[in-house]
Amino acid sequence: MNELSALATDERSGRMVLASIVDPGDVLTGRVLARAGAVETVRALTAEGVAPGLGKVETWLWRSRLPRQVDARQVAETMTRAEREGFSTLIPGDRDFPVALDDLGVERPYVLWTKGHVSLVSGSLDDRFTITGSRDGTAYGVEVAVGIAADLARNEKVVVSGGGFGIDSAAHRSALMEAGHTVAVIASVVDRPHAALLDRIADVGLVVSETPPGSPPTRTGVLARARIEAALSASTTIVEAGPLSRALDVAARASELGRGVGAVPGSVLGHMSAGTNALLRDGTARAVTNANDITELRGTIPTTRKRPSRAVGLGTPERRSPEGHHLIEHRDL
Repeated sequence: MNELSALATDERSGRMVLASIVDPGDVLTGRVLARAGAVETVRALTAEGVAPGLGKVETWLWRSRLPRQVDARQVAETMTRAEREGFSTLIPGDRDFPVALDDLGVERPYVLWTKGHVSLVSGSLDDRFTITGSRDGTAYGVEVAVGIAADLARNEKVVVSGGGFGIDSAAHRSALMEAGHTVAVIASVVDRPHAALLDRIADVGLVVSETPPGSPPTRTGVLARARIEAALSASTTIVEAGPLSRALDVAARASELGRGVGAVPGSVLGHMSAGTNALLRDGTARAVTNANDITELRGTIPTTRKRPSRAVGLGTPERRSPEGHHLIEHRDL
């Protein structure tokens, strides 16, 4: 894989190569990257010997995660495709790279592909609020998300969400209807649902992804996205979530980062409120009923850091690509 090293000519291209071949948020990659920089990290992936910042066993584990076959030509095409499709890149050290993501430490994204107004994530943390929830939101949940997002937009706050179905799209659309600002943090920019919505967000807001254009959506990428949604904002509010909803991962990461966490109370009889009610019951979140409640979450640290319970491996079944990577259906996004 020496061809990969040839592609990593500087810090930016090196990080783009890493994002093309390594799982997002990989802690071992982050440790090597922090110690040696992107060019040396790519070289270490394809070289012999112990990698900078890792022990012998960790180095073996790190390299064993690489796909068995990496097509350097395909990686090169991925790197150039972004520019053709109108995406720009942000890496740590760039003026507009969101400093809020520094709180992720070695899990900080290697690079961000962006389309739109990057000033929306480079400004004050206190101006951004994440609103997310189930992709199968009920009429109640959608109505609440629309109302809260509209109020935040009218007060010139930035609504951050995941660009998916249900609660996410309701929050994005509501902010746009108010001529407000919204940021979509997506797991993949290939064959996305809501293409028209994301195009509109890119025009007046911002679309962000840590995976390069052309990369298929993976379960790892979707789970990793939660940390970015949480870190970008002063607080995270879960409007509606079932007991296995991935929105609970965003709340968990926000709690771990010391960000405010809110949840909209729901019916004790409703399956789609089981996750949000659990967040309130265990003290992870504070009750949110309107936009004022959300803005008051800024700087609050939950009394507990208990990670919301969530069964691993349940939900929408995985499918595999021909290369063996885990892929997921778009409704998981």
